[in-house]
Amino acid sequence: MAVEGVGDVLGRLEALNKRILNATKANMKSVSKALLEDAKTRVPIDTGELIRSGYTRQVGHTSFVGFTAPHAAKVHERL
Repeated sequence: MAVEGVGDVLGRLEALNKRILNATKANMKSVSKALLEDAKTRVPIDTGELIRSGYTRQVGHTSFVGFTAPHAAKVHERL
């Protein structure tokens, strides 16, 4: 007995997988931006260098949120 429609089902699953991955990336980007904005509310402001150094970046399915100012790690440990 031959099974019919397997190729169609696999194609639909692949399309669904792409939609899920794209939606996940978009949501991660949105959450990363919100996290950065929240972090900026906790940053002490002296010269403004630290708050301006905040960034978000996506690499594949991973999001990064951080600050690049030289004193960012020191401030992080104090908070």
